[in-house]
Amino acid sequence: MHLPSIVVLSVAALAFLVVAPARAAEGISDAALAEAARSARLADFDWNEEQCRRERTMEAWLAELGRDRVASVDWYGGACRLVNDVNPLDGGSDWCGGAEIRLKTPLSADDVPMIEVYFERPVDGRVAAPYAFRGLLLTPDGEDYTRFSAHFEYGWESRFPGSVEGCEAE
Repeated sequence: MHLPSIVVLSVAALAFLVVAPARAAEGISDAALAEAARSARLADFDWNEEQCRRERTMEAWLAELGRDRVASVDWYGGACRLVNDVNPLDGGSDWCGGAEIRLKTPLSADDVPMIEVYFERPVDGRVAAPYAFRGLLLTPDGEDYTRFSAHFEYGWESRFPGSVEGCEAE
């Protein structure tokens, strides 16, 4: 290998070492972020006072939504996946937890709804407070990127009529 190749490889390796461990340096594992997303309550980050049963965890909320439509829910943690670089509020960070929702009858191989919870920068090696929700769902009108759980519910209901329970009894 000649000198320019070695320099390029060295610079690339150094850049990876500086950027890649940023999340790990905070002491937060992907598993901890996934668990924090599962146990986050809708009321923790979604300020829609009209949404019923806001004390539900994300895991309970998805179970209710999915009932007979979902084959499995795969939880993950790590860098945010549902990002939109056009809007700084949707830029994400290294601290997200979310779920890929595997449908029993998807429209295509790419039909995998997702939800994600954005977390504040870790404090003292612990997952910090959740501050935002993002969702992605294929609806009758096309792909829908949502910023609130109630909007994700609306899209889910348009795709799967009768799947969202109302709040009339409360």
